Amino acid sequence: MKKSVISFVLVIGMVFTMALGMTGCGGEEVSDWDYIVEKGTLIVGYDNAFAPMGFVDLETKKDVGFDLDLAMAVGEKLGIEIVLKPITWTTKELELKSKTIDLIWNGYTITPERENMVDFTIPYMQNQQVVVINKKNAEKYTTFESMKGAKTMAQAGSTAMGAIASNEFMKDNDLKTLDQNPLILKELQFGYVDVAVMDYVVVNYLLAQTENGIAEDLMIVEGLELASEEYGIGARKDSDTTEKINEALLELKEDGTLAEIAKKWGLEDLCLV
Repeated sequence: MKKSVISFVLVIGMVFTMALGMTGCGGEEVSDWDYIVEKGTLIVGYDNAFAPMGFVDLETKKDVGFDLDLAMAVGEKLGIEIVLKPITWTTKELELKSKTIDLIWNGYTITPERENMVDFTIPYMQNQQVVVINKKNAEKYTTFESMKGAKTMAQAGSTAMGAIASNEFMKDNDLKTLDQNPLILKELQFGYVDVAVMDYVVVNYLLAQTENGIAEDLMIVEGLELASEEYGIGARKDSDTTEKINEALLELKEDGTLAEIAKKWGLEDLCLV
């Protein structure tokens, strides 16, 4: 077959598959939540290098974290099986739209741009974008102005990139990206970059872990905040799934489960629910 014919067949196949996902056996239209219930699983997409929200435990080699614990608790409330699926963060919205996942749930910052692509739940955690430096540069990098021209790094596809772009002193810096925050901190530790911008929730946790080798060398620049943020859970546009998740979150708050999970991961002071 010619390439044009093959492409046409593939497109028709994708459209047909998506159409099936939106209709029931009798051809009637089903809601997003009905679609999830009918298939029997709620697939949670997350970045498994985003401690303490979702990451690989070095001892057990299993994925753990606040968001994963919370997702399992929500699944229990809703009576639905939770399937945890690590994804590449830069493709998260595409994964959601194509239905390889049902939720984006892993320190997912609510922004106007993302609200055009997904439906968000109520915000459940607060966060800030902060600057991390090597301690040997503690006297050099004390203000945003002092960071003008510095070699800068952030996670690809993260809101840290937007925070840098909107800062008058850092917006023209040589910006490099990596997919995982722990790798960014290693780059900073070894001196390959001068400053890193990332979620306070993440770096605060990582710098508290003595076994990772970075706590002695790196620090958050106190008093500098690029952006104040809130985390939400992303579902497909015009979805009724967010309503179900919101109900479960509020129930978990009322029965104390949410507070227990937050305390386990040292995040009780940052919860918004």
